[in-house]
Amino acid sequence: MSAPMEISGHERGVLRLFAVDLNAEEAVEFAETGAETGAWQDALGAAALNATFVQVFDLQDLEDLGLPAYLAQGQNIPADQIDQMRGQLDRLDGYVLVVTSGAFAGHPQTLRPSAPLRHIATFFEDIEHARFAPLPYDDTAAQSADTAPAPKPRSDAAMSGRVAMICLLFLFLFVFAFVWMAG
Repeated sequence: MSAPMEISGHERGVLRLFAVDLNAEEAVEFAETGAETGAWQDALGAAALNATFVQVFDLQDLEDLGLPAYLAQGQNIPADQIDQMRGQLDRLDGYVLVVTSGAFAGHPQTLRPSAPLRHIATFFEDIEHARFAPLPYDDTAAQSADTAPAPKPRSDAAMSGRVAMICLLFLFLFVFAFVWMAG
């Protein structure tokens, strides 16, 4: 049995590697039916598990690639983390179970892995964070309200136009009222 593992609700980019300690026939059945039967969830001691983000496979399937290269190339695990575990990773044989953060779908929980799983390592993906270029500086934005140009005064022509428009509207309504009363 492995030590309990706390999963936060916002975990991203974490990969947990487990050895599957079963004989060949049992390991094949565990790999092929574990998602449907709930065996993976039970063995992990997980409250919730999205099996889409769980892989169980025979290390022989990696052929010449090997587990360290699979983790580096296929799972984006940094080389320095793999190098620290290389000896142990190279000695593994049989089946392994790989669980990524997506398997927990944002549900905080405590994993309590048990037989047939044995925790090997927890890795952290090399996540490229977004980088933003600085915004261009514009001197005009730094001007204070005191230095801003004063608004233009209203012209006499604009004021006369408004008065004329109101007079015409009044005359229209006045004529309309007379025509309506006469009709």
